[in-house]
Amino acid sequence: MQNRNSLIRSITMGAITLLLAASCNKPAESCFISNQVDYNVGDTVYLNASCSENSGVFKWSFRDGTDDTTVINSPFMKHAFSTPGSYEIQLTVGRRDGGSIRKGKKVSTQLITVN
Repeated sequence: MQNRNSLIRSITMGAITLLLAASCNKPAESCFISNQVDYNVGDTVYLNASCSENSGVFKWSFRDGTDDTTVINSPFMKHAFSTPGSYEIQLTVGRRDGGSIRKGKKVSTQLITVN
């Protein structure tokens, strides 16, 4: 059995099964898309960061005066802006296992316009 951040192997000896896990040494890579780039005030902006690799912690910053939002194990987010303007949405990702590998692109940004 294998997932994105660890390799798990089971060894069965009689009635005992051992699970062996090895952490992934790959860095988190940040990536996200929105459903469009031009919105009206009050529209819901749907964001999808499932293209991010080796990531399990997603911190979203909308830079509109609202608090940053951190989501664990879900790459999906939605947000509505209440004031017209241009906003640079920022996503910072972290590894699911909490590992700290310095390489990789941990931050992505996207500019949107709210009319």
